[in-house]
Amino acid sequence: MLAALAALALLADDSGGGLLLEGAVAAGAGYDGGAALGPGGLGSTAGTVSAAAGAAVDLGESMGLYAGARLDGLYYADVADLSRTEVTGEASAEVELGRLALAAIPSGGWAWHGDPSRDGPVWTGRLVLRFRAAEALALRTSYAHASRGAADPVYASEWDRLTAGVELRLAERAFISVWAGAGWGDEVIYVPVTTAAAAAKGPGGGRSGGGGLAGSLPVKASAAERKAGIDLELGLGGGFHVELGATLGWVESEVADPIAVFSLLGQTGWRF
Repeated sequence: MLAALAALALLADDSGGGLLLEGAVAAGAGYDGGAALGPGGLGSTAGTVSAAAGAAVDLGESMGLYAGARLDGLYYADVADLSRTEVTGEASAEVELGRLALAAIPSGGWAWHGDPSRDGPVWTGRLVLRFRAAEALALRTSYAHASRGAADPVYASEWDRLTAGVELRLAERAFISVWAGAGWGDEVIYVPVTTAAAAAKGPGGGRSGGGGLAGSLPVKASAAERKAGIDLELGLGGGFHVELGATLGWVESEVADPIAVFSLLGQTGWRF
């Protein structure tokens, strides 16, 4: 990470642009109805924390680079095994072509969970395309691939997701965005022990769950999801802001009936 920041500093000198140091911290809480996937859904109240710091540089009027590090925590009250803390390094490169902007955003690091058998590396790559339709209106579409390793292979996964949405600026520091997306890849489905014995004997079967998942077995299965959501952000001045997000959707897999999922999470933060 230090090497990446040093490289940005050299690029800033060569391009004549300034090196901008930036950071953010946030904390929040809410309810995640899809914390774990199983018959009827396995939801939990949750708390979130995040912190990020890095450096950005403009390379002329139409291109910018960023490199930094971040910490993200998601902590469940009712399914402690799934609580996790992630530390990652991330970078981005953005090119603007008139009203269009394209960004590539890779990241990678390590995740620690309430259940150590879930610990492992995390890698994500995203491509984001934005079209500025009007001064206060933007259209966005993105593709992301995420890879998670784990000490127990049943919890390792590869996942792809496509998302499209609209962002509208309601006022100087107030934004609303509406989005919908589809995803596909590996998912862990928690099924009752009495019905999971056969699946657990084959590939993809894991140990009986704990931390709120007692009496169920995790089974890795191919899955597909459909989700939609709405996000609100209100700036409070001085870099402070509040956010509220709601998501609704369902997940289909080869080992269970479609599972409805929903979440409602809010947070407050400070950007500096």
